[in-house]
Amino acid sequence: MERRYSQGFTLLELMLAIVISLFVIGTYLRFFAHSTRVEAHNNMKSNITLKGEHILNTLDNAIRLTGLGNTSAEFRTGNVIATATGTAASVNGGTSAGPVDFSFISPYGGPVTKVLAASNQTPACTITVQNSASLHGASSNPLLLLINHNNVYRGTLNGTPTTNQFTLSTLLDPAGNSVTGQDCAALFPPLRTLVTGENRTFQLTYGDAGFLFQVPLVSDGLIRIKHSKAEMPYILLQFLTESDASGGEGELSISRTWTALPADREDIKAVRIAFVLATKEAREGAATENAFQYCFFEPTPYCFSAPANTNFRYAAFSRVIYLRNYDSLKRHLLEY
Repeated sequence: MERRYSQGFTLLELMLAIVISLFVIGTYLRFFAHSTRVEAHNNMKSNITLKGEHILNTLDNAIRLTGLGNTSAEFRTGNVIATATGTAASVNGGTSAGPVDFSFISPYGGPVTKVLAASNQTPACTITVQNSASLHGASSNPLLLLINHNNVYRGTLNGTPTTNQFTLSTLLDPAGNSVTGQDCAALFPPLRTLVTGENRTFQLTYGDAGFLFQVPLVSDGLIRIKHSKAEMPYILLQFLTESDASGGEGELSISRTWTALPADREDIKAVRIAFVLATKEAREGAATENAFQYCFFEPTPYCFSAPANTNFRYAAFSRVIYLRNYDSLKRHLLEY
């Protein structure tokens, strides 16, 4: 009798152990599947977050240098900002905003540093700069701009820079005339002279053809999104001017939406940009309600409403970029 009870009790223990084991394994598998889905969703969001930050930082760095290496003559003729067509409109249901077209001149992509010392006579100036890393790759593009207190000179490198020093073979003034026989130290005073790469024209466009940030005729595109309405369903580009209309002196206000290049583009103080990115792939499972908006720039926000019943992930990005060099260029116009 005792033996049968012991055998029955052992069988019961075995069945209980099997049930507990199955429960533990099932819980683990369910947790693993959930973790896999969460990781996939997080990877989707991380990918578009990194992509958006890269786009925003690239635009910021290029736009911020607008006007740094330009002359008063180039400012007056409107070459520094060639086109400025922005969008200021709310959209609903994923409708694409646009178009956007913004062209400007910037030395972005080349060195930006200060002169520490200059010797010899022009054009054979030997220049020592503050940051040696800024001259990396200068031999492949031997044209540099030297910007003193009242002019922008164009120099050609004589050979490859050594560490943080280079020598010029030619030097031209803003009118294209050769500069010879002048003392380099007097012409390019230390710490008051900038050295930059050559100016390039950058163009930001957005429309049915997609999103493109490029140097026309030079590159296929620094940033390109072919299916902009799917991957970038919304973009807002506005130009800010200085106004005291509300009683506050020096207050930044939104300029009107420009459909053509205005005469008062010289008054632009800042550019503000906002956009929304969507993942290329949808999340697993049935579509869910996305009742949310991304709104930008108080006090009068411009909003993007996510499409209803979608499993795509979204991320929003925005920044105000102040054109301090462009503003300074206007305030220090020279008569030549």
